[in-house]
Amino acid sequence: MLAGPQLVAGPAAPGGERARLLSLYVQDYLECVESLPLDIQRNVSLLREVDTRCQGGLWDPASAAGPRPPFLA
Repeated sequence: MLAGPQLVAGPAAPGGERARLLSLYVQDYLECVESLPLDIQRNVSLLREVDTRCQGGLWDPASAAGPRPPFLA
């Protein structure tokens, strides 16, 4: 397993090499996630979705109209 996108494709890597290393990292990540049991895959997907919403400011728990994440229900 690769070390992570920042470590393998840091600022020192040239553009083409950085893209190749990042692609390898993503491919390795997806293979690892796909080999996890189904319930863990669901939890990882839920965490990614919640993280994306929170990082992007898309989700406000006070005014959320959609379904709440299970851990907040």
